[in-house]
Amino acid sequence: MEHKRESNLELLRILMILSIIGHHFVVNSGLPQLFSFDNITFNMVFLQVFGMWGKTAINVFTLITGYFMVKSDLTLKKFLKLYLPIKFWSFLFTFIFAITGYTIFSFKDIWKIIFSMIYEADVYYAGTLIVMMLLIPFMNVLARALSKRQYQLMLAVLLIYFTFLSTFMMRDTFDFTGWLCTVYLIGGYIRLYPLKVDNLKCGVLCTTISTALMVLSIITVDFVGAKLGFTSAYHMVNDSNKLLAVTTSISIFILFKNIRLKYNYIINTVASATFGVLLIHANSNSMRKLLWQDLFHNADHYTDSMLPLYSSMVVIVVYVVCVVLDLLRIRFVETPFFNWLDKTEIYDKVTQRLTGKDPKIGGVS
Repeated sequence: MEHKRESNLELLRILMILSIIGHHFVVNSGLPQLFSFDNITFNMVFLQVFGMWGKTAINVFTLITGYFMVKSDLTLKKFLKLYLPIKFWSFLFTFIFAITGYTIFSFKDIWKIIFSMIYEADVYYAGTLIVMMLLIPFMNVLARALSKRQYQLMLAVLLIYFTFLSTFMMRDTFDFTGWLCTVYLIGGYIRLYPLKVDNLKCGVLCTTISTALMVLSIITVDFVGAKLGFTSAYHMVNDSNKLLAVTTSISIFILFKNIRLKYNYIINTVASATFGVLLIHANSNSMRKLLWQDLFHNADHYTDSMLPLYSSMVVIVVYVVCVVLDLLRIRFVETPFFNWLDKTEIYDKVTQRLTGKDPKIGGVS
């Protein structure tokens, strides 16, 4: 009988992708260019807070992956379920935008889609995620081989380099691939060596404090930092490796991990489209322009009194449409394809070739 995953972390995935859409609503729409530190308004602060979650959400997704995968193995099926949707949505929207005349068709675009790992790795999340997935077998060997103390020291070195130097020493130490691997290893550590704070009470407390500090950091820059010439309101969260993006993501993960929410078919089904939602709404610069500038005209609503309601409704609409589209892809493309592939026994052959293990008997050839 197939194990049905509890819905607490699936619900978290839904909330995090909603926060990413909110982040893109703000940063990809031209709205930040309208912000003025000489005329700080409610809408300005609201949008800053509304859009502050994007990098934190990326960390949460990676923590979830590390938590579940550190005691598992990367299979061909798991890899293809990430890799193939990237190609599917990239080719589909390139074709749609070209035939509708929204963009000019270019063979260069097709080339970039085919070799997306070369062009997107260490630049965009999807491409970097694929590289991280390929490194999972090696990271798992490392995670299982290290003692607890060695594991702690390794994470300390990585966090000092990526987070401390970047946040407090103003050093640009961010490397997308290296950082995703670091967060993966943090998720793995939480699974292998449960933290003393790994409980619901601490999750609620730490999430509340970290979120409050995120908001406070933005307000401090708005009203104090700007007067001193420092206008980077998102300094503490503008990259996934910044301190508050790290602490908040770990806190939220611990919070939801300790919420007891049994398997819920609707939640898990909707959550299965999470990666597809990201691939669709952030598909390309053309998609960003279509959504946030030509369709919803975000910047035109900057001074609206109903901006909080409008932005929330737009995020929900985009999310629902993307979920429906990706569930259709899963139903009519992915499921039939993998059903066919299951019959070919390609999985078993590739797994045995790469690992030397016979997946049917768990032995080594």
